[in-house]
Amino acid sequence: MAKAETGERLLNTDQKIITSASQTTLYVDYSVKEEILEVAYRPDKIYHYFNVKRKVWQDYKNTVEAGESSGQFVNFRIKPFYKFDRIV
Repeated sequence: MAKAETGERLLNTDQKIITSASQTTLYVDYSVKEEILEVAYRPDKIYHYFNVKRKVWQDYKNTVEAGESSGQFVNFRIKPFYKFDRIV
């Protein structure tokens, strides 16, 4: 059963980016296989966003690596466009 169906957190994806400098997010993780973006928000909420293409994940990584805001990327490029479920 896919994580989208069970509400399980993503584990061992080797994709997780810890966003300790962010005031909004703790980490963002991505499953290439399932196209799920997992976002952990402060203080303790985790959401899955579904059908997020690898290109969007790469754009996110480039944004964070350039020192730009993780939270702003999620607010403007993820939340308005993808279905989601709260996991925790």
